[in-house]
This record gives sequence, C-alpha cells and structure tokens, in this order.
Amino acid sequence: MKVSVSGELSLSDSERRLFGLLGAVVGRLGSEGEARVVLRVAGGWVRDKLLGKECHDVDVTVEGCAVHRLTQCA
Repeated sequence: MKVSVSGELSLSDSERRLFGLLGAVVGRLGSEGEARVVLRVAGGWVRDKLLGKECHDVDVTVEGCAVHRLTQCA
C-alpha cells in the first residue's frame, strides 16, 4: 500500500474557527498565569486530513491544564 501526503493541510471554515478558538483559549490561559498549556490534535482527523479526506470528528489532547479550565475560558 502506498500513501501520498502533501505538505499542507486544507482546513474548512469550521475547522479554522475551532482552531482559532482553541488558540485564543490557550492564549488566555497563558495571560492568566497558567503553566504552559499544550493542545494536540490526534486521531482519525489527522489521518483523514493527511489523506486529503473530509473528517468531522476532531480529538484534542490537553497537557498542562485541567479540561474544566478550558471550558471556563472559552
């Protein structure tokens, strides 16, 4: 099986809004003195994007912050 991967991902408008919101939340947490917060996108969304497929399920891991803090800053 041969898989071809491009160097750039194409995001939908809703994905741009989602990642913009996540970036703003991480920025707000940083300005409030939270420890370094890292969000990583994982799972099927990454695979599908690399394969050029559409995906509607984004899995995000959170490091350095309790998840409930993210919802308080959103």
